[in-house]
Amino acid sequence: MSLFLLKRGLWLIVAEVLLIAPADTFTLFNPITLAVFWSMGISMVFMAGLT
Repeated sequence: MSLFLLKRGLWLIVAEVLLIAPADTFTLFNPITLAVFWSMGISMVFMAGLT
């Protein structure tokens, strides 16, 4: 389970940085737009560390 959470969390972070944020703001990295998927991904990575 922890490996699944780790991989899924990292995938969500990468998707937010490389796909969702640039499509929304037309810039590669804007920390203001990192919101929903970024926070879910970080939460999954932390939960993987707890299990």
